[in-house]
Amino acid sequence: MKYFLVLIGCFFFIAAQGQHTLAFYNDVMVNAMDGKHRAEAAKTFNSEFINELKKPGSFDNGFVELKWVSQKSDKDRSFRIFTWQVEDEKGKFSQYGVIQHKDGKVFVLADKSVYEPDMDYAVMGPDQWLGALYYNIIETKTEKGKAWLLFGYDGGDGKNRMKVVDVLSFSKEGVPVFGAELFLVGEGKRPDLKTRIGLPYSALANVNFNYSVEQEMIVHDFIVARMGIDPSGEVARVPDGTYTGYKWDGKYWKKIDQLATVEMAPTDIFFQPKKEEGPKKDLFGRKKE
Repeated sequence: MKYFLVLIGCFFFIAAQGQHTLAFYNDVMVNAMDGKHRAEAAKTFNSEFINELKKPGSFDNGFVELKWVSQKSDKDRSFRIFTWQVEDEKGKFSQYGVIQHKDGKVFVLADKSVYEPDMDYAVMGPDQWLGALYYNIIETKTEKGKAWLLFGYDGGDGKNRMKVVDVLSFSKEGVPVFGAELFLVGEGKRPDLKTRIGLPYSALANVNFNYSVEQEMIVHDFIVARMGIDPSGEVARVPDGTYTGYKWDGKYWKKIDQLATVEMAPTDIFFQPKKEEGPKKDLFGRKKE
């Protein structure tokens, strides 16, 4: 009996040590000043974390110690999606993601996409993922059944950032599918249906893009191109003070232009950079030189 208790104790000690190691690399890959150190830490973290998720029973692990990883799940907790991002030496962010089903299936998401407007019409698999750090998940539906809206953020390249609402569904085998023709942006003989909504904007701006519970719709800042804002002299994509919405009509999220501006901004988000007084700081609160 004592031997059995010792084995159990060793198991939990090793598990705790493993989680401590994950938390360490998670912190270093985000907060280290040297880009090479962040990259090395990210490489180790990615490998160790994915291995941990593949272990039996790991779905019951909340991974609360991973403070720089976003974790979102459906209401039934049949799956969860982890996303995180790492900044390289040149200020460009790369996104990483993993989807874990309750039955143990794990799918690694490969960020191999650079956003282009025509991607708003694409349907992609886990190996063609439009990388984003997800900060909200809302259940919706398609003609094929249940789906989820994923609201995400891409830290960009130091000059431009992006927010996106993507659609997640699963094949019969549980393989994740990103994108579905749910966003009706134009009507007529040939309706304009998008599979996701991408919103690129200047790193000089803060942009809201989320689901508004009060308004029961998706709401985001309307973005315009402006001169004279960016010190480099380039055109900057910034909010103009109005909002665009998408309201569910039973089949599509239908676009609504020029929403009233009073109390329309949705609650802000995970890792949203804020304007601060005093020394300039980057996305994670480090002082910029």
